Amino acid sequence: MSNIDEISQMISTIDGKITDNAQTVASLQSEIQSLKGSQNSVSELENTIKSLQKEVQALQQTKAQSVITTDNKMDYGSRFVASNEFKAFKSALRDRNASIRLELAAAPETTQASNSATRTSLAQPYEAGIVTDPRQVLAIESLFGKINIDVNAYQYIKYGFTTTGTATGPAVVSEGSAKPESNYRGTIETGTIKTLAHWTKMTEQMIADNGNIVTFINDDMQYQLNKVIDAQIVNGTGSGQLKGLSASGNYTDYITGAGIDTGDTVIDLILKVKTKMEAANIRNISLLLNPVDWCKVLCSKNVNKDYLIPGIVDIPQQIIWGVPVILSGSVTSGKFHMGNFYEGGKIFERQGVTVEMARSGDDFEKNLMTLRVERRLDFAVVQPKALAYGDFSVS
Repeated sequence: MSNIDEISQMISTIDGKITDNAQTVASLQSEIQSLKGSQNSVSELENTIKSLQKEVQALQQTKAQSVITTDNKMDYGSRFVASNEFKAFKSALRDRNASIRLELAAAPETTQASNSATRTSLAQPYEAGIVTDPRQVLAIESLFGKINIDVNAYQYIKYGFTTTGTATGPAVVSEGSAKPESNYRGTIETGTIKTLAHWTKMTEQMIADNGNIVTFINDDMQYQLNKVIDAQIVNGTGSGQLKGLSASGNYTDYITGAGIDTGDTVIDLILKVKTKMEAANIRNISLLLNPVDWCKVLCSKNVNKDYLIPGIVDIPQQIIWGVPVILSGSVTSGKFHMGNFYEGGKIFERQGVTVEMARSGDDFEKNLMTLRVERRLDFAVVQPKALAYGDFSVS
Protein backbone atom coordinates (compact mmCIF):
# COMPACT_ATOMS: atom_id res chain seq x y z
CA MET A 1 0.00 0.00 0.00
CA SER A 2 1.41 3.44 -1.01
CA ASN A 3 1.80 6.38 1.37
CA ILE A 4 -1.12 8.13 -0.31
CA ASP A 5 -3.36 5.03 0.14
CA GLU A 6 -2.34 4.77 3.80
CA ILE A 7 -3.10 8.42 4.39
CA SER A 8 -6.45 8.12 2.56
CA GLN A 9 -7.35 5.15 4.74
CA MET A 10 -6.34 7.10 7.86
CA ILE A 11 -8.46 10.06 6.74
CA SER A 12 -11.49 7.76 6.23
CA THR A 13 -11.03 6.38 9.75
CA ILE A 14 -10.76 9.90 11.17
CA ASP A 15 -13.90 10.96 9.28
CA GLY A 16 -15.76 8.01 10.83
CA LYS A 17 -14.64 9.00 14.32
CA ILE A 18 -15.67 12.60 13.71
CA THR A 19 -19.14 11.46 12.57
CA ASP A 20 -19.54 9.13 15.59
CA ASN A 21 -18.47 11.84 18.03
CA ALA A 22 -20.80 14.37 16.42
CA GLN A 23 -23.71 11.96 16.80
CA THR A 24 -22.75 11.33 20.44
CA VAL A 25 -22.62 15.10 21.10
CA ALA A 26 -26.10 15.53 19.59
CA SER A 27 -27.46 12.67 21.67
CA LEU A 28 -25.95 14.06 24.88
CA GLN A 29 -27.28 17.54 24.17
CA SER A 30 -30.76 16.05 23.83
CA GLU A 31 -30.29 14.21 27.10
CA ILE A 32 -29.33 17.47 28.83
CA GLN A 33 -32.70 18.93 27.97
CA SER A 34 -34.45 16.02 29.67
CA LEU A 35 -32.26 16.27 32.78
CA LYS A 36 -32.58 19.96 33.58
CA GLY A 37 -33.83 19.06 37.05
CA SER A 38 -30.57 17.32 37.92
CA GLN A 39 -27.75 19.90 38.00
CA ASN A 40 -25.04 17.36 38.76
CA SER A 41 -25.99 15.18 35.82
CA VAL A 42 -26.10 18.18 33.49
CA SER A 43 -22.65 19.36 34.57
CA GLU A 44 -21.22 15.90 34.10
CA LEU A 45 -22.69 15.63 30.60
CA GLU A 46 -21.49 19.11 29.65
CA ASN A 47 -17.95 18.14 30.67
CA THR A 48 -18.25 15.00 28.53
CA ILE A 49 -19.40 17.11 25.56
CA LYS A 50 -16.43 19.49 25.94
CA SER A 51 -14.06 16.53 26.02
CA LEU A 52 -15.60 15.06 22.86
CA GLN A 53 -15.52 18.42 21.09
CA LYS A 54 -11.80 18.75 21.85
CA GLU A 55 -11.25 15.27 20.44
CA VAL A 56 -13.13 16.23 17.25
CA GLN A 57 -10.92 19.32 16.86
CA ALA A 58 -7.78 17.25 17.35
CA LEU A 59 -8.96 14.70 14.78
CA GLN A 60 -9.74 17.46 12.28
CA GLN A 61 -6.28 18.97 12.76
CA THR A 62 -4.69 15.56 12.28
CA LYS A 63 -6.67 15.07 9.08
CA ALA A 64 -5.69 18.49 7.72
CA GLN A 65 -2.02 17.97 8.58
CA SER A 66 -1.94 14.60 6.81
CA VAL A 67 -3.26 16.18 3.62
CA ILE A 68 -0.78 19.07 3.81
CA THR A 69 2.12 16.70 4.42
CA THR A 70 1.15 14.58 1.44
CA ASP A 71 0.81 17.58 -0.88
CA ASN A 72 4.11 19.14 0.12
CA LYS A 73 6.04 16.01 -0.85
CA MET A 74 5.18 16.57 -4.51
CA ASP A 75 5.86 19.40 -6.92
CA TYR A 76 3.04 21.42 -8.47
CA GLY A 77 2.74 19.37 -11.65
CA SER A 78 2.70 16.05 -9.77
CA ARG A 79 0.01 17.33 -7.38
CA PHE A 80 -2.04 18.44 -10.37
CA VAL A 81 -2.02 15.10 -12.20
CA ALA A 82 -2.46 13.12 -8.94
CA SER A 83 -5.59 15.01 -7.92
CA ASN A 84 -9.02 13.38 -8.10
CA GLU A 85 -10.22 16.46 -9.98
CA PHE A 86 -7.76 15.88 -12.82
CA LYS A 87 -8.57 12.17 -13.02
CA ALA A 88 -12.26 13.03 -13.37
CA PHE A 89 -11.38 15.69 -15.94
CA LYS A 90 -9.46 13.22 -18.12
CA SER A 91 -12.37 10.78 -18.09
CA ALA A 92 -14.62 13.57 -19.38
CA LEU A 93 -12.14 14.98 -21.87
CA ARG A 94 -14.43 14.57 -24.85
CA ASP A 95 -17.00 16.79 -23.19
CA ARG A 96 -17.00 20.20 -24.86
CA ASN A 97 -17.36 21.88 -21.44
CA ALA A 98 -14.74 19.84 -19.57
CA SER A 99 -12.63 22.01 -17.25
CA ILE A 100 -10.52 21.84 -14.09
CA ARG A 101 -9.16 24.42 -11.65
CA LEU A 102 -6.80 23.71 -8.74
CA GLU A 103 -4.98 26.03 -6.34
CA LEU A 104 -1.82 24.05 -5.68
CA ALA A 105 0.09 26.09 -3.10
CA ALA A 106 0.25 29.30 -1.11
CA ALA A 107 3.97 29.76 -1.73
CA PRO A 108 6.29 29.46 -4.72
CA GLU A 109 9.06 26.94 -5.01
CA THR A 110 11.83 29.31 -6.08
CA THR A 111 14.95 27.80 -4.55
CA GLN A 112 18.02 27.19 -6.65
CA ALA A 113 17.57 23.42 -6.38
CA SER A 114 13.96 23.32 -7.57
CA ASN A 115 14.69 25.57 -10.54
CA SER A 116 18.01 24.15 -11.66
CA ALA A 117 18.53 23.29 -15.29
CA THR A 118 18.91 19.57 -14.53
CA ARG A 119 15.13 19.05 -14.91
CA THR A 120 15.27 15.96 -12.70
CA SER A 121 11.47 15.76 -12.58
CA LEU A 122 11.38 14.91 -16.30
CA ALA A 123 10.94 11.22 -17.06
CA GLN A 124 13.93 9.89 -19.00
CA PRO A 125 12.00 8.53 -22.04
CA TYR A 126 10.77 12.05 -22.82
CA GLU A 127 14.07 13.88 -22.30
CA ALA A 128 14.91 14.14 -26.00
CA GLY A 129 11.37 15.18 -26.90
CA ILE A 130 11.24 18.44 -24.90
CA VAL A 131 13.89 21.10 -25.46
CA THR A 132 13.66 24.48 -23.72
CA ASP A 133 15.86 27.52 -23.24
CA PRO A 134 18.45 27.59 -20.43
CA ARG A 135 16.90 28.31 -17.05
CA GLN A 136 17.70 31.27 -14.80
CA VAL A 137 17.95 30.57 -11.08
CA LEU A 138 14.98 32.33 -9.46
CA ALA A 139 16.48 33.58 -6.21
CA ILE A 140 14.85 36.99 -5.70
CA GLU A 141 11.43 36.23 -4.21
CA SER A 142 12.86 33.91 -1.55
CA LEU A 143 14.86 36.83 -0.07
CA PHE A 144 11.73 38.46 1.35
CA GLY A 145 9.30 37.58 4.10
CA LYS A 146 5.86 36.41 3.03
CA ILE A 147 2.46 37.35 4.46
CA ASN A 148 -0.55 35.33 3.29
CA ILE A 149 -3.77 37.36 3.19
CA ASP A 150 -7.36 36.64 2.14
CA VAL A 151 -8.35 40.10 0.90
CA ASN A 152 -7.54 42.11 -2.23
CA ALA A 153 -6.21 45.19 -0.39
CA TYR A 154 -3.95 45.43 2.65
CA GLN A 155 -2.65 48.02 5.12
CA TYR A 156 0.25 48.31 7.52
CA ILE A 157 1.40 51.07 9.85
CA LYS A 158 4.94 52.42 9.59
CA TYR A 159 6.22 54.00 12.80
CA GLY A 160 9.24 56.19 13.28
CA PHE A 161 10.85 58.07 16.18
CA THR A 162 11.14 61.83 15.71
CA THR A 163 12.12 64.84 17.80
CA THR A 164 10.42 68.22 17.67
CA GLY A 165 10.67 71.48 19.57
CA THR A 166 8.81 69.98 22.54
CA ALA A 167 9.64 66.30 22.06
CA THR A 168 13.36 65.96 22.71
CA GLY A 169 13.51 62.27 23.62
CA PRO A 170 15.02 60.55 26.66
CA ALA A 171 17.38 62.60 28.82
CA VAL A 172 18.77 62.83 32.37
CA VAL A 173 16.43 64.83 34.62
CA SER A 174 16.80 66.07 38.15
CA GLU A 175 14.44 64.93 40.88
CA GLY A 176 11.12 66.74 40.76
CA SER A 177 11.64 68.05 37.21
CA ALA A 178 9.35 67.42 34.29
CA LYS A 179 10.29 64.44 32.15
CA PRO A 180 11.05 64.97 28.43
CA GLU A 181 8.62 63.90 25.73
CA SER A 182 9.29 61.36 22.97
CA ASN A 183 7.40 61.52 19.72
CA TYR A 184 6.48 58.52 17.55
CA ARG A 185 4.72 59.18 14.28
CA GLY A 186 2.88 56.56 12.27
CA THR A 187 1.66 56.53 8.69
CA ILE A 188 -0.80 54.08 7.18
CA GLU A 189 0.55 52.41 4.04
CA THR A 190 -1.80 50.61 1.65
CA GLY A 191 -1.44 48.23 -1.27
CA THR A 192 -3.53 46.10 -3.62
CA ILE A 193 -3.09 42.57 -4.86
CA LYS A 194 -1.97 42.11 -8.48
CA THR A 195 -2.85 39.17 -10.71
CA LEU A 196 -0.03 37.70 -12.79
CA ALA A 197 -1.01 34.97 -15.24
CA HIS A 198 -0.44 33.42 -18.65
CA TRP A 199 -1.94 30.65 -20.77
CA THR A 200 -1.06 28.36 -23.66
CA LYS A 201 -2.59 25.59 -25.76
CA MET A 202 -2.03 21.87 -25.19
CA THR A 203 -3.04 19.02 -27.45
CA GLU A 204 -5.11 16.14 -26.12
CA GLN A 205 -2.16 13.87 -26.94
CA MET A 206 0.00 15.88 -24.50
CA ILE A 207 -2.73 15.80 -21.86
CA ALA A 208 -2.98 12.02 -22.15
CA ASP A 209 0.64 11.77 -20.99
CA ASN A 210 0.90 12.72 -17.30
CA GLY A 211 4.69 13.03 -17.53
CA ASN A 212 4.35 15.74 -20.17
CA ILE A 213 1.87 17.68 -18.03
CA VAL A 214 4.07 17.50 -14.93
CA THR A 215 7.08 18.76 -16.87
CA PHE A 216 5.14 21.44 -18.70
CA ILE A 217 3.59 22.89 -15.53
CA ASN A 218 6.76 22.76 -13.43
CA ASP A 219 9.51 23.58 -15.91
CA ASP A 220 7.68 25.88 -18.30
CA MET A 221 4.43 27.52 -17.19
CA GLN A 222 5.32 27.95 -13.52
CA TYR A 223 8.92 28.94 -14.29
CA GLN A 224 7.99 31.65 -16.81
CA LEU A 225 5.43 33.13 -14.40
CA ASN A 226 7.82 33.23 -11.46
CA LYS A 227 10.60 34.61 -13.68
CA VAL A 228 8.42 37.67 -14.43
CA ILE A 229 7.67 38.06 -10.72
CA ASP A 230 11.40 37.94 -9.91
CA ALA A 231 12.12 40.60 -12.54
CA GLN A 232 9.34 42.90 -11.34
CA ILE A 233 10.41 42.62 -7.69
CA VAL A 234 13.73 44.10 -8.82
CA ASN A 235 12.75 46.52 -11.60
CA GLY A 236 8.94 46.83 -11.57
CA THR A 237 7.71 50.39 -12.12
CA GLY A 238 4.55 50.16 -10.01
CA SER A 239 2.47 51.22 -13.03
CA GLY A 240 0.77 48.08 -14.30
CA GLN A 241 3.52 46.12 -12.53
CA LEU A 242 4.77 45.36 -9.04
CA LYS A 243 6.72 48.29 -7.57
CA GLY A 244 10.25 46.97 -7.37
CA LEU A 245 13.45 47.65 -5.47
CA SER A 246 14.68 50.12 -8.11
CA ALA A 247 11.57 52.34 -7.94
CA SER A 248 11.87 55.80 -6.43
CA GLY A 249 11.16 55.79 -2.69
CA ASN A 250 11.96 52.10 -2.29
CA TYR A 251 15.62 52.55 -1.31
CA THR A 252 17.98 54.90 0.52
CA ASP A 253 21.03 56.62 -0.97
CA TYR A 254 23.98 55.18 0.95
CA ILE A 255 26.51 55.83 -1.84
CA THR A 256 26.63 59.61 -1.38
CA GLY A 257 28.64 60.21 1.74
CA ALA A 258 30.14 56.70 1.71
CA GLY A 259 33.59 58.19 1.12
CA ILE A 260 34.28 56.96 -2.40
CA ASP A 261 37.76 58.21 -3.39
CA THR A 262 39.58 58.55 -6.70
CA GLY A 263 41.18 55.23 -7.56
CA ASP A 264 38.65 53.16 -5.62
CA THR A 265 37.41 49.93 -7.24
CA VAL A 266 34.02 48.24 -7.07
CA ILE A 267 35.50 46.17 -4.23
CA ASP A 268 35.95 49.40 -2.25
CA LEU A 269 32.43 50.48 -3.19
CA ILE A 270 30.97 47.30 -1.67
CA LEU A 271 32.87 47.74 1.58
CA LYS A 272 32.11 51.44 1.98
CA VAL A 273 28.38 51.11 1.29
CA LYS A 274 28.22 48.14 3.68
CA THR A 275 29.94 50.23 6.36
CA LYS A 276 27.57 53.14 5.76
CA MET A 277 24.55 50.85 6.15
CA GLU A 278 25.92 49.26 9.32
CA ALA A 279 26.40 52.76 10.75
CA ALA A 280 22.66 53.22 10.12
CA ASN A 281 21.95 50.07 12.19
CA ILE A 282 21.28 47.79 9.21
CA ARG A 283 22.53 44.26 9.85
CA ASN A 284 22.49 40.90 8.01
CA ILE A 285 23.39 42.61 4.74
CA SER A 286 23.47 40.81 1.37
CA LEU A 287 24.56 41.97 -2.08
CA LEU A 288 22.42 41.43 -5.19
CA LEU A 289 24.34 41.55 -8.50
CA ASN A 290 24.09 40.63 -12.14
CA PRO A 291 26.59 37.82 -12.93
CA VAL A 292 28.39 40.18 -15.35
CA ASP A 293 29.14 42.58 -12.48
CA TRP A 294 30.35 39.78 -10.23
CA CYS A 295 32.93 39.15 -12.93
CA LYS A 296 34.08 42.76 -12.46
CA VAL A 297 34.77 41.97 -8.80
CA LEU A 298 36.72 38.82 -9.56
CA CYS A 299 38.74 40.57 -12.28
CA SER A 300 39.75 43.59 -10.18
CA LYS A 301 43.52 44.21 -10.36
CA ASN A 302 46.03 46.65 -8.95
CA VAL A 303 48.39 48.85 -11.00
CA ASN A 304 50.72 45.87 -11.42
CA LYS A 305 47.89 43.78 -12.88
CA ASP A 306 47.80 41.55 -9.80
CA TYR A 307 44.36 40.23 -8.82
CA LEU A 308 42.95 41.84 -5.68
CA ILE A 309 40.67 39.03 -4.60
CA PRO A 310 42.93 36.76 -2.44
CA GLY A 311 41.83 37.07 1.18
CA ILE A 312 38.94 39.37 0.28
CA VAL A 313 36.56 37.12 -1.63
CA ASP A 314 35.42 33.62 -0.76
CA ILE A 315 34.76 32.50 -4.35
CA PRO A 316 33.06 29.11 -3.74
CA GLN A 317 30.60 30.63 -1.25
CA GLN A 318 30.28 33.98 -3.08
CA ILE A 319 31.05 36.07 -0.02
CA ILE A 320 32.92 39.40 -0.09
CA TRP A 321 33.79 41.43 3.02
CA GLY A 322 31.56 38.97 4.90
CA VAL A 323 28.59 39.87 2.67
CA PRO A 324 26.80 37.02 0.84
CA VAL A 325 26.50 37.69 -2.91
CA ILE A 326 23.32 36.67 -4.74
CA LEU A 327 23.56 36.54 -8.53
CA SER A 328 20.52 37.06 -10.74
CA GLY A 329 19.92 37.93 -14.35
CA SER A 330 16.93 39.98 -13.18
CA VAL A 331 19.33 42.64 -11.84
CA THR A 332 20.23 45.26 -14.44
CA SER A 333 23.89 45.05 -15.45
CA GLY A 334 25.80 48.01 -14.04
CA LYS A 335 23.48 48.32 -11.00
CA PHE A 336 23.53 46.74 -7.55
CA HIS A 337 21.22 46.25 -4.59
CA MET A 338 22.46 45.81 -1.05
CA GLY A 339 20.77 45.51 2.31
CA ASN A 340 18.70 43.41 4.64
CA PHE A 341 16.12 42.25 2.11
CA TYR A 342 13.99 40.34 4.61
CA GLU A 343 13.59 43.47 6.74
CA GLY A 344 13.21 45.76 3.75
CA GLY A 345 10.39 44.12 1.77
CA LYS A 346 7.43 41.76 2.07
CA ILE A 347 5.44 39.58 -0.32
CA PHE A 348 1.70 39.83 0.29
CA GLU A 349 0.17 36.72 -1.28
CA ARG A 350 -3.57 36.34 -1.90
CA GLN A 351 -3.50 33.20 -4.04
CA GLY A 352 -0.71 30.73 -4.67
CA VAL A 353 0.10 28.91 -7.88
CA THR A 354 -3.23 28.03 -9.49
CA VAL A 355 -3.59 25.84 -12.58
CA GLU A 356 -6.74 25.81 -14.68
CA MET A 357 -7.50 23.80 -17.80
CA ALA A 358 -10.58 24.22 -20.00
CA ARG A 359 -11.73 24.53 -23.58
CA SER A 360 -12.09 27.92 -25.22
CA GLY A 361 -12.82 29.13 -28.75
CA ASP A 362 -12.44 26.32 -31.28
CA ASP A 363 -10.44 24.05 -28.94
CA PHE A 364 -13.02 21.26 -29.20
CA GLU A 365 -12.79 21.06 -32.99
CA LYS A 366 -8.96 21.09 -32.90
CA ASN A 367 -8.50 18.62 -30.02
CA LEU A 368 -6.91 21.35 -27.91
CA MET A 369 -7.19 22.50 -24.32
CA THR A 370 -6.22 25.88 -22.85
CA LEU A 371 -3.90 25.69 -19.83
CA ARG A 372 -3.64 28.74 -17.56
CA VAL A 373 -1.31 29.32 -14.60
CA GLU A 374 -1.67 32.35 -12.33
CA ARG A 375 -0.78 33.86 -8.97
CA ARG A 376 -2.20 36.82 -7.04
CA LEU A 377 0.22 38.80 -4.90
CA ASP A 378 1.91 42.14 -4.30
CA PHE A 379 5.39 43.25 -3.30
CA ALA A 380 5.92 46.15 -0.91
CA VAL A 381 9.06 47.79 0.42
CA VAL A 382 8.12 48.34 4.06
CA GLN A 383 11.49 49.73 5.20
CA PRO A 384 13.47 51.67 2.54
CA LYS A 385 16.23 52.36 5.10
CA ALA A 386 17.19 48.69 4.91
CA LEU A 387 17.85 48.81 1.14
CA ALA A 388 20.53 50.48 -0.99
CA TYR A 389 20.59 50.81 -4.78
CA GLY A 390 22.82 52.49 -7.34
CA ASP A 391 25.43 52.25 -10.05
CA PHE A 392 27.97 49.47 -9.70
CA SER A 393 30.87 51.62 -10.75
CA VAL A 394 33.23 54.25 -9.38
CA SER A 395 34.55 57.34 -11.15
